[in-house]
Amino acid sequence: MTVQTVPQLVTLPATAPIEDIFAVLRRDGTIVLSEFATDEEIEALNAKAKQHFDRTESEGREHDNYNKNKNFRPKGTTGAYGLFSAAPEELSKLFGGSDGRVPDPHYMGLVGRREGHTDQQLVGYKVSPGSRLQALHRDLNSCGVQRTGPETPPNGVSTFIAGCDTTERNGATRVCPGSHLWPQDRHPTQADTAPIVMQKGSLGIFLSNCFHGAGANACEPDDPDALRIIYGIFCCQDNTALYFEPEVLKKMTPKTLRLLGYYKGRTGGGGYLGRDPVDQWEPLQGYTGGEWFPNTE
Repeated sequence: MTVQTVPQLVTLPATAPIEDIFAVLRRDGTIVLSEFATDEEIEALNAKAKQHFDRTESEGREHDNYNKNKNFRPKGTTGAYGLFSAAPEELSKLFGGSDGRVPDPHYMGLVGRREGHTDQQLVGYKVSPGSRLQALHRDLNSCGVQRTGPETPPNGVSTFIAGCDTTERNGATRVCPGSHLWPQDRHPTQADTAPIVMQKGSLGIFLSNCFHGAGANACEPDDPDALRIIYGIFCCQDNTALYFEPEVLKKMTPKTLRLLGYYKGRTGGGGYLGRDPVDQWEPLQGYTGGEWFPNTE
């Protein structure tokens, strides 16, 4: 009789050696880094994100493009967009600060394309009780990249911060460890998944060619842990250039501006008039490397 092996996720401290983190990512395609952000940093982010969640809910979730596809984002999930502009200093510290908390996915050849033009956005997700399982999917597909098999490298890395304790009961994202190495004709089932259980402030990471999807929130509305809140950095689905005043951009580090797409890639993609947008775009003339968290590069 064949015994079904329950998939397991590896959790390492955020201070673990970079070689250990990438060894797990190469093998499993996913990992959790604990104690990535402090309670104070998360509370500040939650406070600034609240108005964005409230606006989405007051305008109606049906206006969210992903909610128009009723088979993709479950009812009861609220997406808050443009959060980099809501808390630029706090997020610059987490994603572009001198401590370099988020590893560069191109390091050690983890991501196949070393283009360097990233153009990312930060989206907050609030998942309410009663929200159902999301269809398992690969983020690779949203970028128009056709995977042919395990030889197709990931085109990106999805990362998300836990804005609260995420548990299997309140709908922790489910991921298929190792699915980045599956043959193309293998289809995922829920039996292949493991919940990305995280304490508040942890960082979840998975490669863009790993199957994943939101879990079902089985909590009662009066449960103190009923709402699940996470903040995800993904390949750009919004026009990030419209979120920021140039005065704010000038305060960011080059690392943060590169994340947002203001430097062209190594192969030339993402350029403006053939050069880095940070050098050519008139509103950014005079940029000297930022005021927040200097000396990062």
